[in-house]
Amino acid sequence: MTSIGNGVCEGCSELRSITLDVGNTTYHSAGNAIIETATKTLIAGCRTTTIPTDGSVTSIGDMAFKSCDLTSIDIPDSVTSIGSNAFAYNNFTSIIIPDSVTSIGNNAFFFCNKLRSVTIDSPDVAAMLASQTAAGGLINYAETVYIKADIASSLTEWFTTHFTQGETADGYAVYTKN
Repeated sequence: MTSIGNGVCEGCSELRSITLDVGNTTYHSAGNAIIETATKTLIAGCRTTTIPTDGSVTSIGDMAFKSCDLTSIDIPDSVTSIGSNAFAYNNFTSIIIPDSVTSIGNNAFFFCNKLRSVTIDSPDVAAMLASQTAAGGLINYAETVYIKADIASSLTEWFTTHFTQGETADGYAVYTKN
């Protein structure tokens, strides 16, 4: 296999395991995911995927987890970018964006209507929160947003008029939707 398109596992909510031939020189599988070896891009995952924490993944590709019926996912510190529609149409209730993430593609979290709690450690992502659909729709449905206290000053005026800051807890400024 030398080429895999975006969204290859889109809508495969019953898919539980992904493996590739160990002799494949373009892609490898780890943690129930397909990873393009040269670019360190996770191309496709399923509802049981665990994103490797060994540095073999630095990017979550476009549509990698779209409609996979994810209920949780941990994004490791090695990830620097999240592609368009990467996590769209999933069912997790909370997510943590590590400080390593510098970009989030369009609609990355589109229609994740159960996503109620978002924790943002990345100053780049905090600065993206200029509208409800900014940062890939990350805060569309969020009721509570936790932002590292030392980066909360980078928040946009739009964000601070739509969310009210509460107390700081464990080094995070806590915001609730107005």
